[in-house]
Amino acid sequence: MIVGAGEQKLWEEWSQGWATITARAGVLYKMGDSITKIDKNGDRSYVDAEFEKLNKRLIDSVQSFVKKYPSSSMAPFIITDRFVNYPNPEQAKLNYAALSAKGKNSFYGKELGESLRIAAKTGIGVKPDFTLPDIDGKPLKLSSLKGKVVLVDFWASWCGPCRKENPNLVKAYAKYHDKGFEILGVSLDDKKANWEKAIAADQLTWLHASDLKGWKSDLAAEYGIKSIPTSFLVDADGKIIAKDLRGDALEKKLATIFK
Repeated sequence: MIVGAGEQKLWEEWSQGWATITARAGVLYKMGDSITKIDKNGDRSYVDAEFEKLNKRLIDSVQSFVKKYPSSSMAPFIITDRFVNYPNPEQAKLNYAALSAKGKNSFYGKELGESLRIAAKTGIGVKPDFTLPDIDGKPLKLSSLKGKVVLVDFWASWCGPCRKENPNLVKAYAKYHDKGFEILGVSLDDKKANWEKAIAADQLTWLHASDLKGWKSDLAAEYGIKSIPTSFLVDADGKIIAKDLRGDALEKKLATIFK
């Protein structure tokens, strides 16, 4: 939603600088691919160092643009594009703080502010807590599981990718539950019968909770859950240490924790 000739000019100004960054990135990707084709264990130190320089250049470019145009709606759009869609929470917060009141109150400024608010609830290092009814309707509080490593898994019976991922969770649970691993499945179902049927069919023997409001779930809104499966891994102190571990990634992470 780029509105007005002034904003369009700012977008074109940003795009010019961004084009040089992407062009350089393309060259580096090709160099990296060439090294890997010759020897998958080949020396990538130069390429990696150049990517680090390019990333620093990107950060400097965004900061310069925001400093130059703090009241523009393009500034928060670019912050979101570079540091929210490709997560860099520190840079997102730093650049958001540099926006003027007008910039923060623009369409993209409000979207960015909301993204940061949600990230503050589920970011790495955050200690989330919530209470939901369990399968029997009794309140289940996440912090009551403190002392265990807990995967909070947002899913639903109707979600194909969730059901496809469940065997990986079953495998990890069987291997690490006795060592202190727990799963809390948070369902976005709105029909209890469907929820219970999926739990039984997929043999999900861990903890389950849901307010049975589907996508109208207050918790989903609060935590900014826009798609499922979505998950975060909480350590024994209740702190988020990883997000959206799929396939073997969860088991590999647990192996480092419970080694």
